Amino acid sequence: MKMRKWLSTVMAVCLFAFSILPISAADWNNPFKDVPSNEWYYAAVRFAHSNKLFVGVSNDRFAPDQTMTRAMFVRVLKNLNDRLGFEIPTETGSKDDDNYGKDIFDDNTPFTDVPLDEWYSDAVKWAYDRGIVAGYTNTEFGVDGNVSREEMCAFLYRFAAKAGIELEAIRELHFNDMDRVSSWAKAPVQTMANAGVVGGVGGNRFAPADTATRAEVAQIMKTFCAALQRAGVDTGDIQFD
Repeated sequence: MKMRKWLSTVMAVCLFAFSILPISAADWNNPFKDVPSNEWYYAAVRFAHSNKLFVGVSNDRFAPDQTMTRAMFVRVLKNLNDRLGFEIPTETGSKDDDNYGKDIFDDNTPFTDVPLDEWYSDAVKWAYDRGIVAGYTNTEFGVDGNVSREEMCAFLYRFAAKAGIELEAIRELHFNDMDRVSSWAKAPVQTMANAGVVGGVGGNRFAPADTATRAEVAQIMKTFCAALQRAGVDTGDIQFD
């Protein structure tokens, strides 16, 4: 518990420092000892870090091979929303209800594993209130659970849909294991694959239950932002080079 609290404090400090320091992709000074320039993920990490979508696990470590958790992924998605300036309405209440359009996560949380003062708390609150993510159960979000490939597609799909964005299909992929994709993730997986955001893992398989590393997610965020641009979204000062 002490170790988790210490890590949370470090992440909070890193997130605050990261939010106030402007970084240009073109002039990026790689702070990460574990992201050498000859690795396939170098450009993806540069994109994600310079555009303020990611922080490292410490000041000089990105941990590219570390598995991405659900809390980390939702944090990155919230960071992207903040950069793009989308104002996605909440889905709480009905139009005849006093709670319509209001955040329900301000003073309490339905998830016992999401306190209000962790580095991921506001991101989970934002995504949950807007119908972008759901918990494992009504009371457990699963912050430390590894995000699966089909979950990532679902989160990105709902994010785009809630923002009123229809991604353009630039190809048509047919994975051999689509029967293994959960029913709620079939449309998201197919949409993200056809939009060029995600690909297979070899053997024409998608591997929906597999996890993703932080480096792989950095690459996915880069391809997702490219897909947003193709859909006509003004991505502002997000830089690719």
